[in-house]
Amino acid sequence: MIEVLLVVFIMGLAGALVVMTLPPRAGRLEQVETALMANIASAQDEAILTGQSIALQTDGRSYAFQVWSDGAWQASDLATSSLPDGVAITVDPTTDLPANAPEDWPDIRFDPLGETTPATIELSSSKGARRLTLTASGEVARVSR
Repeated sequence: MIEVLLVVFIMGLAGALVVMTLPPRAGRLEQVETALMANIASAQDEAILTGQSIALQTDGRSYAFQVWSDGAWQASDLATSSLPDGVAITVDPTTDLPANAPEDWPDIRFDPLGETTPATIELSSSKGARRLTLTASGEVARVSR
């Protein structure tokens, strides 16, 4: 009987050691940031592969991708994401919009030649903020952790 208790104790100790070595679980804001970065990379690839301009449009609570077709921005098959409660997204393009751009002109555009609208994207919640930058060459970088 004592042997069984000793084996159970050792197994519990080994399990505790394994749990203690696991990396910390990503927070909600980090998960949203990682998903957004992956979706941006997919949109950039799609623009280059299809030869169509693709755009990212945000409204503060969600983001969606659009494609330029028949002279207008239209819904795309790429990811559309509603952000979790308490998470907001803001986009600050670092270049000016075209002078004659309509009010619903997208925040960020991905060109078929690989160029991207330079911008800063901020994801924020009550627990902090995450900031991404997009360069004209399409590079996405985390600015703050």
